[in-house]
Amino acid sequence: MSLEITIILVFCGCAVGFINTLAGGGAALAFSALDIAGLPLPVVNGTYRIAAIVQSLASTGTFYQQDRLDVNTGVLLGIPASAGAALGALVAVDIEEALFRPIVGFVLVAFFIALIVRPDRWAPARKDDVAGGLGAFDMALFFVVGVYGGFVHVGVGYLMLMAVLFTTGYDLVRANAIKVMVILLYLPWAVAVFAWGGKISLWYGLPLAVGQAVGAFAGARFAVEGGREYVRAAVMLFILAMVPHLLGFYDLGAVLRGLTGT
Repeated sequence: MSLEITIILVFCGCAVGFINTLAGGGAALAFSALDIAGLPLPVVNGTYRIAAIVQSLASTGTFYQQDRLDVNTGVLLGIPASAGAALGALVAVDIEEALFRPIVGFVLVAFFIALIVRPDRWAPARKDDVAGGLGAFDMALFFVVGVYGGFVHVGVGYLMLMAVLFTTGYDLVRANAIKVMVILLYLPWAVAVFAWGGKISLWYGLPLAVGQAVGAFAGARFAVEGGREYVRAAVMLFILAMVPHLLGFYDLGAVLRGLTGT
C-alpha cells in the first residue's frame, strides 16, 4: 500500500468518524474509500470493522463516563445481536463479489431513502429512563439486526437505534448509548469470522481506524446546531455518486484520479 493511499485513508477515516458522531452514515463513505483504493468488496466489508471497533469503543467509553449507559441492558441485547452478527458474517465471507456489489448498492439506496424519511421521527416519546421488560420478541429482533450488521455494516446504527428505542423505555441519549455498546459487543464476532475467511486487510484497516478515532473526537468537540443536516446532505450526495459505481456504470476511482491528476 502506497503512502498516498495511507494518507487518503487516514483523512477519510477522520471524515467517517466526524460524520458518524454528528449524524451517522459514515460507513457508506468508508466502504467507498476502501473500494476505490482497490480492495475487493468482500475484503472491504471485513476490513472496515476494524475501524468500527475503535470508534464503538470510544463512544461506549464516553457514554459510560457520562453515566448514560445501562450496561446490563446492553449486555443482554448484545448476546442475540452477537449470535446474529456471526451468522451474517458467515454468509458474507463466502459470497461472490459479483453478487455482493449490487447487494451493497441496494443497501445504499435503502439507506438513502431512510435518510430522507428519517424513521426516528416516529419513535415513541418516552420520558422515563427505565428499560421496559425484554422478552423473546425483543431478543429475536436484535438477532435479526445482528444478522444484518454482520452481513454488511452500512446503516446498522440506524437500525440498531430504532430497535433500542422501540424495545426499551429509554430516551434518545440512553438508547444511543445502548446502541453503540451492542454494536461494540457484536463486532469482534464478525471480525473473527472475516479474519478466519481471509477477508480483512490490516494494512488498510488500521489507517482508517486511526483517522476515525480522531474524527470521532473532533465531531464530539465541534458538534454545532445545524451541523447534522449538512452532514446528512453530504452523505446523501456521496451515496448518489457511489451506487452507479457499484453497479458498474462507471469507475468512480478513475474519475477521482483524473480530477486529482494521480
